[in-house]
Amino acid sequence: MKFKVIFLSLLFLVSQQLVSQEQLYPDHFPLQDIRLKEGIFKHAMDLNIQSLLEYDTDRLLAPFFKTAGLHTDASSFPSWITLDGHVLGHYLSALAIHYAATGSTDCKNRMDYVVSELKRCQTAIGNGYIGGVDLAFWNNVKAGNIHAEPFGLNGVWSPWYNIHKAFAGLRDAWAYGRNEDAKEMFLYLCDWGLTIIDPLSESQMETMMICEYGGMNEVYADAYAISGDIKYLNAAKRFSHKVFFDKLSARIDNLDNMHANTQIPKAIGYARVAELDNEATAYTTAAKFFWETVTSNRSLASGANSRDEHFPPASACREYIETRNGPESCNTYNMLRLTGNLFSMNPDAKYADFYERAMMNHTLSTQHPGHGGYVYYTSARPRHYRIYSEPNVSMWCCVGTGMENHGKYGEFIYTHSGDSLYLNLFIASELNWREKGITIEQETLFPDADSSKLIIKTDTPREFTLKVRYPGWVKPGEMSVVCNGVNYAASASPASYVTITRTWSNNDAVEIKTPMHVSIEELPNVPEYIAVMYGPVLLGARTGTEHLAGLIADEKRWINYADGPLFPLTEAPIIVGEREEILEKLNNMQAVPGKTLQFTAPDLFILEKDKDLVFEPFFRIHDSRYMMYWLSMTEKEYLKVRDEMERTEYEKITLDERTVDVVAPAEQQPELDHQLQSHASNLGYHMEEGWRDAGSGGFFSYRLRTDEKEELFLMVRYWGNESGSRTFDILIDGKVLVTENIVGKWNKNEFVNVEYPIPANMLTGKSFITVRFQPKANNVAGGVFNLRLLTKKKIDIFELSLLIRNIESKLQKINIGSGVGEYPEDIVSEFETTLNASKALMEDEEATEEDISNEVASLKKAYRNFLAEKTGPPLIHFQAAENNQIIDLTGNNFNAELKNMANTREMGTYQVINLGNANGYVDMSAEAGDALAQMEDFSVSVYYHIRSGVSIVGRGNFLWTFSTRENCSEDTGGYIAYRVNAQRYALSEKGWGNESEALQIGLPATKGKWQHLVYTQTDNIAQIYINGELKAEGKMYCTPSEIGATSYNWLGKSPFPTDAYLRGTLLYDFKVMDRTLKLSEIEELAGEVSRLQYAYDNPAGTSNPSGNSTMAWAENNKIIIHRTQSIETCQVYNVLGVSLFSVDLTDEITEIKTQPGIYIVKTSTGLTQKLIVN
Repeated sequence: MKFKVIFLSLLFLVSQQLVSQEQLYPDHFPLQDIRLKEGIFKHAMDLNIQSLLEYDTDRLLAPFFKTAGLHTDASSFPSWITLDGHVLGHYLSALAIHYAATGSTDCKNRMDYVVSELKRCQTAIGNGYIGGVDLAFWNNVKAGNIHAEPFGLNGVWSPWYNIHKAFAGLRDAWAYGRNEDAKEMFLYLCDWGLTIIDPLSESQMETMMICEYGGMNEVYADAYAISGDIKYLNAAKRFSHKVFFDKLSARIDNLDNMHANTQIPKAIGYARVAELDNEATAYTTAAKFFWETVTSNRSLASGANSRDEHFPPASACREYIETRNGPESCNTYNMLRLTGNLFSMNPDAKYADFYERAMMNHTLSTQHPGHGGYVYYTSARPRHYRIYSEPNVSMWCCVGTGMENHGKYGEFIYTHSGDSLYLNLFIASELNWREKGITIEQETLFPDADSSKLIIKTDTPREFTLKVRYPGWVKPGEMSVVCNGVNYAASASPASYVTITRTWSNNDAVEIKTPMHVSIEELPNVPEYIAVMYGPVLLGARTGTEHLAGLIADEKRWINYADGPLFPLTEAPIIVGEREEILEKLNNMQAVPGKTLQFTAPDLFILEKDKDLVFEPFFRIHDSRYMMYWLSMTEKEYLKVRDEMERTEYEKITLDERTVDVVAPAEQQPELDHQLQSHASNLGYHMEEGWRDAGSGGFFSYRLRTDEKEELFLMVRYWGNESGSRTFDILIDGKVLVTENIVGKWNKNEFVNVEYPIPANMLTGKSFITVRFQPKANNVAGGVFNLRLLTKKKIDIFELSLLIRNIESKLQKINIGSGVGEYPEDIVSEFETTLNASKALMEDEEATEEDISNEVASLKKAYRNFLAEKTGPPLIHFQAAENNQIIDLTGNNFNAELKNMANTREMGTYQVINLGNANGYVDMSAEAGDALAQMEDFSVSVYYHIRSGVSIVGRGNFLWTFSTRENCSEDTGGYIAYRVNAQRYALSEKGWGNESEALQIGLPATKGKWQHLVYTQTDNIAQIYINGELKAEGKMYCTPSEIGATSYNWLGKSPFPTDAYLRGTLLYDFKVMDRTLKLSEIEELAGEVSRLQYAYDNPAGTSNPSGNSTMAWAENNKIIIHRTQSIETCQVYNVLGVSLFSVDLTDEITEIKTQPGIYIVKTSTGLTQKLIVN
């Protein structure tokens, strides 16, 4: 430690011989010695200078003059007025940085002017202080009177954070701008700061640091580096915030729900302390671990982090996709600074890889390339957009960091350590390495081209080591670094440095190739959302310019986010397929002619509207809605979640559309935006949501805008299972709206939203109202998890609109006509009329919830009946016949066989299949399984009777099976099958261990009685009917067509070799249809059960359970009817229920000649008879 102090003291003595910036950052070249050449980064820097010079410097200085008691005609900017002064510090840094980077005299003159005016303020105050926060406040802190919340200290918004910008601005005016007055003023300000914190105990310091304090530890470490005075390093360590530091130094990630940009500057300070104190190993660990966990676990593909300014827990990362407010620009500004510091301590290529990614994809993208405005939030929500600041209007924190960002592109291109020169970034530039007397020119169009060239300029040959970064995104063996014909990268690996040590002569050149490829990166903890990278470049896509509300922000404080309407996630482009398939399609993207880094990939999308989307660098997308992350699933996976996603999106967007104003408690921006006032109030997080409450004698309140509406509702979000005493008043402008008690009210462990109607007299003539939560004596008010002002709720039309959407999608796929598998034109036309009536009801403003509900039920029934009109016979239809024969009634000549002593037997007028007791089954033939290849909407019907004494519990007992393998296993064989032990239908593409779809009643089938089963599946809805009654219904997203044709198709046998056969069972009339069935059809089929049971109970008699003596039978290609009543008529139907002809039974015996087949005979006196005519 002494060595370091002595060294720094000596350094201080000779500082006049060093460039200021090098004194602070020895491995960095002075920014004055690096000049950007033409390219995207120089354009951003030059544009930024134009923006900087538009700002009214005197208005930025106004709060400093006010605090110093000096007169000024300038007024403060109203935007972020409660943090007045913070932007001036950033502005001073930005002027110094841009002067150093470009030599701009305009920036230099304005920087010097700001320093001189601040010196007047410091002189007038007389104790070293400079700032926009009143001195009386600081004296109160100094006295130990401290009440802190995350963004408030004694009721003032983050005062240390505010004046930290003045500290940093003065430091940078010296370090970059070489203004010596700035250095003296900086150290004087540091001394004043010591007078505030020296009287405080460690406990008081820790309490104070609950409130955001910016990078105070960093600036005090810098003061030590400048002066060599140990008191500053000690102060830096006092600003460590132990509650945070101790976890990080133990490599524990405690960042969940923490405000991101409160924590990142702390880590920068830890790194600076570690750089300057060799013994501060815990600081090294804390800084490195923070960087590792943020970059590896908490950053997006752009390199940015945070949603709604906070680090989300793993379980809440999906909120990146849901919220308007994605990563904050300030975070990346600070992460780049931390990355540079860590690289100085250990020049690892991983730091340079991250620096490149975050700088290019996020920082560069946060400046508008036309007018130069800055971005606050970069939303990751599909099809949202960003808004931009305007000079002298928006005074956000991200305006301050944005002012600095675009002058620092040259800072990390080159670094050095001894005789080693590191090439970290591929940016067109020129380095003047004064110490070596050489100049290095870098020629590149990167990232629009994948090559760079270094040219050495020197009057005298010089020996040094060049280290060229081998990016982690270049594949092994693909990078080349060629000098004088030698490829020095031949044996190098990605994420490292290629080393060339030699004596360099004038005009020596190094040719660098960094081939770029497409890759996919998942959203952290949300693997179904992916980003597309091309090398280090994040590719996005423009999706339209509709409803870009507030594209350039006004001076209202909260207009720092894009508050235009949210577009449904379910309507965003979706990439469908397996990952390998997606990568293959991305690798085959087509370049857009005449454009750089623009590609199309029409085969990637399933919807026609998305096929023209153009992938391009995200940093080039402005003034547009866009895609950054894409939902990526197989089509089956998407179908499984689509309806739930759409319901969730509908509810969120409906709530968003109703919202006039909203507060998220425990979050900085919303609470500050809404002028939080509180006393005896606490805050925290539960189930990943922030809350605030107030104890006895306390309160908390927010000011919400009404947009002068007079019919509003106050929505408050509570936890549904609170304990203790929680009776409280909710007041509006001092008048009680309601008295609430939330203990024992819901008794459920979930959030509850309550809407309170607000009387018009509390709203009339008001643009804002103050909502206050105040507990009764000895009670707690809240917790409150969310607070909204809402307009009147609209009728919920989601289910009807979803049904209509699904129907319209189906109608696009059907074939109209009179052929097999087609829908008759008149039936289609009639149904479309019904559908249009439903659509009209959705637009009817007078429709009620009951009207909508009734319409949903009516349309579902009409839709089902329509789908049942699909023409054509069953795909599979087997009936038993005499002499152990199975008849194929489809005409396809499927050759079904009885196996293992299964047989047919007569049961009254019926012929049924008897599976017997010796593992009998029916082999329906391999050809019958061909039908599965075309089945999507389908129905399976069969009658069965299981003898009472037969055991059907345990494995096996399959009623029917269609399988791709004779013996399936846990992970092989595709099948659809129905088993009676749980009355369960299941589908699997890969064995019993992967049954992706199943529907079951969950109880064994009834034994000792005839039963009728219908399994039907239409539009992802599956149903099981037993004897005409719906017994089970659920979602089913796989269809038999996904299994394909099956070769092993059985009645009574399992697809698994060790399973039990279905024994002691009779079967009748098995058929498979490629359509749904009308409810009336299912009921009619179930009507056969009573006749089967009658025939079973009376095997020698007739199948006429009604007792009517009229009889019918089949004989010699005839239907014969014996009439006993005086007057009867007879109707004859085919098996599909289509009427063939009608006959008056005028004679006692009537004979009707027919073709072979199955017929249903019905008489006017109640006889219904199924006959097989051979």
